[in-house]
Amino acid sequence: MNNTKKKKTIFNNKTRREQFVLYWALLLIPLVQFVLMYICVNFRSILFSFQKYDFDTAEYVFNFTFFKDNLITILRELFSGETLGIAWWNSTKSYLLTLLIIMPIQIIVAFFIYKKMWFSKFLQIVLYFPNMIAGMTTIIAFKYFIEKGLPNIFPTVEIFRKLGGLLANNDTIFNTLLFYVFWTSLGGGMIMMTGQMSRIDKEVLEAAQIDGVNIFQEFIHIAFPVIYPILIIQLYTGIIAIFTGGPPLYQFFASNVPNQAQTIQYYFFTLIIGSTSSPANFPKAALGGVLFTVVAAPIVFTLKWVLERLDPNR
Repeated sequence: MNNTKKKKTIFNNKTRREQFVLYWALLLIPLVQFVLMYICVNFRSILFSFQKYDFDTAEYVFNFTFFKDNLITILRELFSGETLGIAWWNSTKSYLLTLLIIMPIQIIVAFFIYKKMWFSKFLQIVLYFPNMIAGMTTIIAFKYFIEKGLPNIFPTVEIFRKLGGLLANNDTIFNTLLFYVFWTSLGGGMIMMTGQMSRIDKEVLEAAQIDGVNIFQEFIHIAFPVIYPILIIQLYTGIIAIFTGGPPLYQFFASNVPNQAQTIQYYFFTLIIGSTSSPANFPKAALGGVLFTVVAAPIVFTLKWVLERLDPNR
């Protein structure tokens, strides 16, 4: 007599069938979202790359040669040093600000707060405060302070009054916006890092103190490895932010940002949204999105691979 138990599958077991149905029911919404928001959108963008808008018929005309024309247009503008070239450099500066200044300060302040040093509570409130207020409210308050507050506080400083203030002067507008990014970006990452550090086992810290570990060694060998997963995510997603991030220019100025202050994200966004948009810009904007993916994806995956192998927790 064969006593071998028959393997339970979705075809011969009610419980397994119910689990199978529940599993796919839970996956249905993200799968539909992935198909609609990624596959369909990007497929349409690829088609747009081979099209041009015919004003006579008010329709898009498909031709494989249009891809070359659209590509040449983007590359010419990018390397000409005009609007798109300036936007590329501004986006790069915004990323470098995050990488070289904001992130190190977030790490230091997070450790400062975690260790409950002097004024740590004050810093926690001041730096996180912009994140607790609606974005447009913060922008309006910042603009009012720059345009009205600084000239009144420092009436003898010419740069605060020249050409209408820092946000109206082409020489200072983008650096002023970078300061806004700096001020509003410190809180989010700082809170995540502080929260991650707070999970460090107290027994580990006690053992380190017994071994005579100083505060610098505690940061390098205990705190830093704990927050490393957060750092690597910020590092390789920051590459994408070159193309999709930067100061909230549209919220500040709508479609009226001068060329000297534009970013890659703003440049392509205003090709299809706002008073400067046109149906003729859709193929150019779509090809720009395709190029972003072609450039950013290999860099992101390579950087992710390298950083994961440098993980001190391995």
